[in-house]
Amino acid sequence: MEVPNQQMNMSTSVKPNIDVSVVLNMHREGPFIKATLASLNACAQTARAGGLKCELIAVFDRSDESTIKVFTESSIEGFAKHKVVHTDVGSLGLARNAGIDHASGEYIWTADGDDLVSSNAMLELHRLVSAKGPGDYVAYVNYLVAFGEIFFVSKYFDGDHLTVADFAMDHPFVSRIFIKRSVFSKLRYIDLRLTEGFAYEDWEFVTRLRREGFQFLVAPDTAMYYRQRPQSLLRQANGLSAKLIPHTPLFEPKWYAEELARERSRIGDWQSFVQMRHDIHRSSAIQEVMSSPQLRADLLRANLIDPEVDLARIEGSHSHIAVPYHSDHWGFALAEAFEIVGDAAFTDVVLLPWLNPGGGEKYILQVLQELADAQPESRFLVLCGEPAQAHGWSNRLPRRSVLLDVVNAFPTLNDEARDKLVARLLLATTSPGTRLHIKSSVFAHRLLDTYGSVLLTHFQGVYYRFSDGQYVWENHKLTYWSTLRLLRRDLPRLSKVICDCASIARRDKERIGLAHERYHVVYAHANSPRPSSFATEPRKRLLWASRVCGHKRPELLARLARKLKTIFPDVEIDAYGSAEEGYDPRVLFDTGNLSYLGPFESFDSLPLENYDAFIYTSELDGLPNVLLEAMAARLPVVAPDVGGIGELVISGKTGFLIADTPDDEKLIDRYALAIRDLYDDWDATRHLATSAKELVDRRHSYAAFSSRIAAVFGITNTPVQVKEEPVLNANP
Repeated sequence: MEVPNQQMNMSTSVKPNIDVSVVLNMHREGPFIKATLASLNACAQTARAGGLKCELIAVFDRSDESTIKVFTESSIEGFAKHKVVHTDVGSLGLARNAGIDHASGEYIWTADGDDLVSSNAMLELHRLVSAKGPGDYVAYVNYLVAFGEIFFVSKYFDGDHLTVADFAMDHPFVSRIFIKRSVFSKLRYIDLRLTEGFAYEDWEFVTRLRREGFQFLVAPDTAMYYRQRPQSLLRQANGLSAKLIPHTPLFEPKWYAEELARERSRIGDWQSFVQMRHDIHRSSAIQEVMSSPQLRADLLRANLIDPEVDLARIEGSHSHIAVPYHSDHWGFALAEAFEIVGDAAFTDVVLLPWLNPGGGEKYILQVLQELADAQPESRFLVLCGEPAQAHGWSNRLPRRSVLLDVVNAFPTLNDEARDKLVARLLLATTSPGTRLHIKSSVFAHRLLDTYGSVLLTHFQGVYYRFSDGQYVWENHKLTYWSTLRLLRRDLPRLSKVICDCASIARRDKERIGLAHERYHVVYAHANSPRPSSFATEPRKRLLWASRVCGHKRPELLARLARKLKTIFPDVEIDAYGSAEEGYDPRVLFDTGNLSYLGPFESFDSLPLENYDAFIYTSELDGLPNVLLEAMAARLPVVAPDVGGIGELVISGKTGFLIADTPDDEKLIDRYALAIRDLYDDWDATRHLATSAKELVDRRHSYAAFSSRIAAVFGITNTPVQVKEEPVLNANP
């Protein structure tokens, strides 16, 4: 509906030549509309006095009756005409587009239903942009004065103070944009309604303007009075969404990195540019506003319209400069990350804490290698997100892989900044439907906590479900809950949950009871070490080979050795393994019948023929690779009944399964009894070892694993000859 305002003395048959169309979006701002319209009307009157003709496009998107009623009863004579547009889209971006489609002005100025503006804003914005020569320009007010629940004053600067990295890091301006209407024939706001996913249609739109080469201007001594209230759209978006805009052309890797390089070249003296940004942070936006006769008078005018614009609170509030102080923030690091990983799209992304020897890492590497063999076009981006001095297994990655250690590559960033970088990097270097392989870790869980609503919609999330941590409370072994809580939240969005044993999948089913079809048990394939010949007579020497760390219980091995020394003095134990920080194996294993022989490269590299059996002491596990390898080598296994070990080690059939207990003394006694049984009937032990090898050869063969991966991932394993690419290790 179009309504000419009678104060303009215009015939209804004559369309005025409109300079500026104010597109005002309203939803449920009834109590605030009077103040908003009074402010806009004063602004339009000032513009009219300066020779401009302005129209108001009032857009009601699912608005309540009170908002519409207050608008209808308000005076807006400063505008040459106004139009009323009703929409039912539930989206600020789409509602803005609807209003713009009904506008006739040369310029568009967007507005929201609960904010005020300085009376000179529209006139000064028009003067600034219209005075420019050929080119694409967009203009903003100089200051944002926040009032209501929170008070502060922000100052904004033109594009000469900014880089493309700053547009990536945050919205560098206010939401209200002044721009030629013709721009919207090419660029439109997108639909970013309130959801758990993406947000901020105004910031998203600005990144596309920056990509198109627009110049960003700020009109001096103009202001927006920004109401802070609990139910504002921004507050709702901040509370509900992932606080992330979608991928836009600004984040195309090659262009982004090259544009930042071009900016550095144009700036020339980079240190002077950095110093200039530092210097403006020494200024006070509040002092500038209060010392400006124009703005001081307008603040008073705003207060007379709405006393919530509390001048005393504003004067005593804090000042904010919208130009970033730091010139090494994550937006700059993003360009480095793009240069490291390249601009070719990845088919698979892998989130790991680090890539060092470990059962979980080995299992995931097996899956990745199988995918690489079955799909020669695949490319892998492997991100390690927790501190590590090195990544000892980087050489085991499939061909066509890029490893990025985001901690060591960007040591000056904190976790929050690195996670923002990672989220942007992933969206920029992948297509929707790319596989995201997730190993449980602080890094991966933190990333999903913040951005899971976005990432698990964009990607096919593949979560590798290994064992949970445990703790002892009043002689009970209890389970840590972090992974369970994540699965309860994210299971509906995950594509697959892959377990290396059925026990874990079964336990999750009992505890969660949902999405059983997403769980897939894929038994690891065992490397085939040379089978040791089973000795006619026992050698009285046992093997322990694990990481020397907390959950592998090396201290239990030391206590077991002392126990054996008293009842089987001729039995000795050799221990191998890399020690984690805080563990000194030479002190820990300082008993006469227990020898620490250092780290080992692989299980097959150990002198397996010297041993009668393999001892395993872990307090938690899925289905450990090391047990598969021991059984494949025909070494009898003595292991605790934790995780999925009982699916492999079956007492009396394939090994010696120790009933778990939080009482270490009882546990050591049970190990000692199993070792006694092992030696008491050596012929029966030989049969156990043979049966165990047969089980591993059948269920954990490469053929069985390959077939299962093909079924789970829906691929056809058809070898294709392709030119191989090397593994790129960004941080060796």
